[in-house]
Amino acid sequence: MLKFLVSAGLILAFSGVVGKAEDALPFQFSAKRDNDRVEACVFEDKMVVSIRCPAGISSLAIERKTEQWPKSVVIQLRLKGLESFTVASDQLKLAVAVSSQNGEVRTWLAGKEESPLDPNSSLRLKVHLLDKDSQPTKVIPLKDGLFQVQLPQRLFQDNPPSISMSWIDFYRN
Repeated sequence: MLKFLVSAGLILAFSGVVGKAEDALPFQFSAKRDNDRVEACVFEDKMVVSIRCPAGISSLAIERKTEQWPKSVVIQLRLKGLESFTVASDQLKLAVAVSSQNGEVRTWLAGKEESPLDPNSSLRLKVHLLDKDSQPTKVIPLKDGLFQVQLPQRLFQDNPPSISMSWIDFYRN
């Protein structure tokens, strides 16, 4: 397992191997804001990226330093509400929003908000709302919970060198 943290423009690696951080990291993370905190764990063929964003609005780029992306990439957004989240590769840009009224999740191809994706679409971003105990919830604003977004494999179909994402919290500061 490899765990690393991006904070204030610095990349720190935590693993059982002693050496230079840049040698140990399979991905490079570039957060927009100095106080954005990004933690990532890579387990075999799954990567979980956890984002804390005090401002509630920001972006992140992830550059691949390995031959392939993991088969599963999960983004955990520690926000109170999810007004919008977009993720893009070279060929594809997807967006999702979670209603602050009823927790309804809507996913669409970016630029086509009026045409939501079918619930069974292979492009759909799967979103789960979790409370502070990692239990499913529908209560918004989240209090110490997170929005867990499973990125679709189609996003990585052409093995892009990087992906970028941005988000807006309804309840941002």
